[in-house]
Amino acid sequence: MIDKVAREFRDTKILLAHFGKPWMNETVEVMMKNRNVFADISTLTVKPWQLYNGLRLAVEGHVTDRLVFGSDFPSFEPRQAATDFLGIADLAMPLPIERAVLEDILYNRPFDLILPD
Repeated sequence: MIDKVAREFRDTKILLAHFGKPWMNETVEVMMKNRNVFADISTLTVKPWQLYNGLRLAVEGHVTDRLVFGSDFPSFEPRQAATDFLGIADLAMPLPIERAVLEDILYNRPFDLILPD
């Protein structure tokens, strides 16, 4: 459904909440096909394994440039969520997520949504 809407309204930026959870694979697929689709990572900072896997999909799909940080405040405190998010870079994983990728999402991404192309 999102894919069809994204194709019909190419000039409209679409933000999928919670990385499309539980359909993160499908979210990345839609993002790969549609440059106007973004996703936030809110609520996932308390689930590092799930967040890591979603980020791996995004890295492999070359869509990290359209991921947006979110804490899901007031459910989660923004400062703690940001700290937890950056902590993903410190996980001992065979395919780590580079800290630079995480910092880019955390500090730069919101502007991509509000500034014109």
